[in-house]
Amino acid sequence: MSDSLYNDYKNNCYEYMKTVNYTEKIIKDNNSDQNKLLNIYEKAVNSAESMFKRMQLEVETNTIISDQQNELNEIQTKITEYKYKLKKYKDEFLENSLTKKNINNNFDDDREYLLTDIDIIEKGDVYINQSKILLDNSEYISNDVMRLLNKQKESLKKNISNISFVTDKLDIAKNIMKSLKNKDIFNKYRLYIIYIFILFTFSFITIVKYNRY
Repeated sequence: MSDSLYNDYKNNCYEYMKTVNYTEKIIKDNNSDQNKLLNIYEKAVNSAESMFKRMQLEVETNTIISDQQNELNEIQTKITEYKYKLKKYKDEFLENSLTKKNINNNFDDDREYLLTDIDIIEKGDVYINQSKILLDNSEYISNDVMRLLNKQKESLKKNISNISFVTDKLDIAKNIMKSLKNKDIFNKYRLYIIYIFILFTFSFITIVKYNRY
């Protein structure tokens, strides 16, 4: 009876070992589901080891069964080898998974950077177009302001020419300006006066432009 039970355990153990060998061949195929196959491989190894321990127990508790030690040693050696391979396959699977994950992360990062660059370029194009529009408008405004100033200047000239008193004062002022040109004090501050005039003109144009918008 014990001999029959031992043989049943042995047959089951060899069946599980066949499953291990068959699964190992499939695991080497890169296109297979490695995770699922590793689970099958591990369960088959554990089942074979369980049957082996039952065989050992039968030999130890029944003196009727004899001359089985060599067979047990061979099975134990194979199971030890399977467990070593299982660990190796698991480590390789984990390493490959991490590598794929890093590749995917890098791809996602590169794609994100690319989309960001495209967004920046598009915004840059918008800013350039807006700047062009502003430049065109500012040029138009500047021309418009100059025309307005010229009109006001002409209008002032007409009004002033009708007032003899103001005309006389202007003539006096012109004579004074002519005399100042010949003096050192005018030469000394002439650049400052020109600069102030330019600054005043620029400020006036800026105010008109701001009010227009």
